[in-house]
Amino acid sequence: MAESSVDGFSVRGILGFDGARSSKRMEAVHTGSGDADNTNNTSAEWDLNRSSASDLDANNPSNSVSKAAAFSPVTRGLVTTADPSQLPVDQLDLAVPFPANLPSQYKALVSQIETTKHPNYPFILRRVYEAGHLKSFLQYLDRRSEARDAEIERVCAEHTSTLTEAAKDLMSVSRGVEELRANLHADRKISGKQMAEISEAAKQAAACNNALINTAMLMERISILKPVIKTVGEAQVCIENGQLVKALRKLHDAWERTRKLPHHIRLVKSLADNIPFMKNQLITEAKRGVTTALESARNANLKAGFLTLKNVCEMNGLFIEPYTVAQDCFLSSKYSEEVKFLADRKWSIEAAVDLRPLLVFRHVMLTFEPDDLDGEALKNYCENYMTQRRHQVSQMVQPPNHMHGIDHFRHYIQDIVGILSLELFINNAVSGLTTDTFFTELWNDTAPGVTAALSGNFVFMTDEDTCAQIKSLMNLFAIALNFLHCDSTRVHGVLEDMRDHYGEILLRKLVTEMNGVLDVDNFVAITVADAAEQKRVLGDFPFTLDASAAGGEAESFPKHFPFSASVPKFYSLIQNYIATYVNFSRDLNLSQAEVDDKVRMSTNTVLSRNLRGCVCGKVEKGALTVDQLVQAYANCTYLEYSCQYLEEYIASLLKPRATGTLTTGSATTSTTSALTPRLESESLFKDIRSQIEQQVYTSLMNSIEEMVSRFDSAAAPESADKPSILSTRVVRYLEVVFASIRKMPYSVCQTAWMTACKHIANQLQETFIHKSPLITIEGVQQLKNDLTYYEAFLMKQKDNADPSTLLLAFSDLRQSTDLLLLWDWNTYFHEYGKKDAKYNRVQPQAALLILEKMKESDRKKSSVFQNLRKNERDKKKLLDTITTQLKDLIDDTASK
Repeated sequence: MAESSVDGFSVRGILGFDGARSSKRMEAVHTGSGDADNTNNTSAEWDLNRSSASDLDANNPSNSVSKAAAFSPVTRGLVTTADPSQLPVDQLDLAVPFPANLPSQYKALVSQIETTKHPNYPFILRRVYEAGHLKSFLQYLDRRSEARDAEIERVCAEHTSTLTEAAKDLMSVSRGVEELRANLHADRKISGKQMAEISEAAKQAAACNNALINTAMLMERISILKPVIKTVGEAQVCIENGQLVKALRKLHDAWERTRKLPHHIRLVKSLADNIPFMKNQLITEAKRGVTTALESARNANLKAGFLTLKNVCEMNGLFIEPYTVAQDCFLSSKYSEEVKFLADRKWSIEAAVDLRPLLVFRHVMLTFEPDDLDGEALKNYCENYMTQRRHQVSQMVQPPNHMHGIDHFRHYIQDIVGILSLELFINNAVSGLTTDTFFTELWNDTAPGVTAALSGNFVFMTDEDTCAQIKSLMNLFAIALNFLHCDSTRVHGVLEDMRDHYGEILLRKLVTEMNGVLDVDNFVAITVADAAEQKRVLGDFPFTLDASAAGGEAESFPKHFPFSASVPKFYSLIQNYIATYVNFSRDLNLSQAEVDDKVRMSTNTVLSRNLRGCVCGKVEKGALTVDQLVQAYANCTYLEYSCQYLEEYIASLLKPRATGTLTTGSATTSTTSALTPRLESESLFKDIRSQIEQQVYTSLMNSIEEMVSRFDSAAAPESADKPSILSTRVVRYLEVVFASIRKMPYSVCQTAWMTACKHIANQLQETFIHKSPLITIEGVQQLKNDLTYYEAFLMKQKDNADPSTLLLAFSDLRQSTDLLLLWDWNTYFHEYGKKDAKYNRVQPQAALLILEKMKESDRKKSSVFQNLRKNERDKKKLLDTITTQLKDLIDDTASK
């Protein structure tokens, strides 16, 4: 395997000249390898193989020529050449001369490889490796292979040009054949066409002969049928001129005369059959006239609706663009293209709607006789207008695909009003077309689709100004329906749905604004430098500093307020929401109680969902410090205080029926009767404060956990009876943090103290027992010093918490350290399981774990000479004995 590749050239690169015979050559390699291995490297063997190679070289040209002849295209008329892969040796040697630096015996090897069908590859390889110059030999073989490839390309190019010329000759012959075939087909078609024309001419000649015979007979009978034919012709002319009533009467006259003529005459029978057909044609024309009139009415819908809504605005004193724009300003407004028809004095509804086809339709209805149509057909004809009108209106009430703008809504409403107003106009102008209840039924059938289209497309509105404009249009639509004597109940239902959707839009906007206020608020109490800044910061927030509580600084500047900047901003945002919602709720055909209830519910939703969600979301992110959380807690108090003023604000907007005043000291507070909406603020802010309290406890625990996790129980103190640096830092942190927490209620402060102490104790115990890899007596003493320091600090907090309760959090650690430092194991084992035991909080599992870590610590610190000391051996035995007793105690407890 080591000889298979030399200088980057592989054996396949040496021998692989013919890919088609690679498998056979590999078989030859395997076959020849055994023979080569059994021979000796003698000169006689070299001469023998060289002579065999020469014989193969002599035999190879005939084989190559025979193979080339097998693929020779001589029989097809093509010019042939010799096989390019078998070039004459002289030409190939001239093209690629043998290198002078190679041994001459390599010529015989090259000749054997190129000319022998089954070369002895093992022998060749062995000779190449023995003679050397492998790289030059390989390069020489590559140049000879490239020379053969170039000659092959030249021969292929010559064959390709010959084949191309033959293909061109074949294509030219094919085109001639196709042209000849096309000429034959064309001649055949011309001949067939001429024969068909001759046959047709013969048929026409026979028909003319029959026509001449029949004409003579017909002229004889026409004189008898002339009056009837004249009447029918006049009826046809009347139909063409649109005089349908006159045509119908003439057809009645022609029918009476035809009945008296002999029906065995085919012309009479034809007239008798044609008169009912003409009557049907007349009926069809009358119906088509109805369709034309309805189309003209459809084109005038928008304009008629505009005029109707304009008149309704003028009569009710409403200002809604573009219906209340002065007529001289119409053409200069943005609606100039839409209202251009108002400047045209010739335009009118009478001119826009073609009533003549409807009048003709009505006259045709009155002219029918019982023989014209049966009862069902006559009923269908009379109801044709109503059927077409219903179908047309059902198509027109379908909203456009994208009705997402104020102009789309206005055009749709205007179109519906135009349909109804034009229907009233038609019923008044052409009596008898419809029944008395048709107009009401038409609106009742149309109203569900209209309201569904308005409700379905209004939900895509996200801009509050657009929603307010659409609400004004809907109010105008309801008034116009009442003006047209239509029921507007469904439209008022849509207005209620719009109000709910508008409220959701306001709530989404309010959430965004509240989150923005919280993002920029630093949760620091406000300080204002002058009255202008106070007005800008507080706005309308109802809060004044108490002069007695402020220590005489209520009127002087700078002033300090107990809440942050988000409180007055929240109050202002909620006020704006209430005002906008109340303004939208007006003119919705709701009673005062319903409006009060809706406003109360929406305001409670703002407080319970939006305000609570924003504040709690900000708190839950964990980005606020404890000081900021305390300020947020104080903010909730003043927001809850402001809710009573929000109630008064709502009452003033809704104008309650009874009001009164309540005076307390120097302050006068306006109150309302029982009709004043009540806001559910108490439970809401209780939940928010509870969330803030939990976050305060969580923040305390996270900070303490981060500091206490650095405690190392194996580290000895720098000086005895002094706390560690870490415990000093924890105490300083607690002093700073609880200086802010003291502002919160006593119960919250007590819980925060207890939470901090428990978490400190838990973290110390977790680090001391579980996380520390080694425990030493020095580390235990350090832990006791820290516990003493914590307990002394907690005893000073009598004003904020109960020290005796707080010290209970450290009782587990205190008993553990006392047990280890006093080495009072006899007392521990003797009193274990008793309620009044001295070490009742020390679990045997924890004690066993501590002793195992102490043994490991002693093992690492001990040396060979220390192990020889009696004291050390006794200490080790004592630890082993205590450990065994603890394990037995654990087993006894588990078995019970």
